[in-house]
Amino acid sequence: SFNIPLIMNNEQLDSLILANHLVTVPDEGEGYKIQELTHSKAYLNETSYLILKEIAHIFFQETNTELSISSLTRTMENQQRLRRVNSNATSGESAHSYGASFDISYSKYGDKTGRNSANERILQAILEDFASDGKIYFIKERRQPCFHITVRNFNPKSVELLK
Repeated sequence: SFNIPLIMNNEQLDSLILANHLVTVPDEGEGYKIQELTHSKAYLNETSYLILKEIAHIFFQETNTELSISSLTRTMENQQRLRRVNSNATSGESAHSYGASFDISYSKYGDKTGRNSANERILQAILEDFASDGKIYFIKERRQPCFHITVRNFNPKSVELLK
């Protein structure tokens, strides 16, 4: 729904970046850090990047702790490679392959690894608020300790308010 086709390979990903359909997600931002990415690249569509920043900002304001982003945009080639080592990875199309999804770890916050029940509850409550506002869908993955977030193409006027 963001007019981005299924991203099959790195060549197509590069062309979408050059055409400004995907934006770079910096390694660090207010309230988040990106983990070392092995099967994805640090790009999202603009709306998804704004939502990631808003979630991270709210979480940081409430906890003074940074979120750890574990995955962003994947090509279908990367998705198939990931499927071999991560049973959570879908065998078909993934919203990650449209630049509309990202994963937030719930076993790493800032530089500290390990479950933190209080942070996990706060993060889940923030995600539930965004979901009830119609901005995202999310699931809590079990085998890989992360929340998988897919951004919805909601009212464009509300995106302007995020900038």
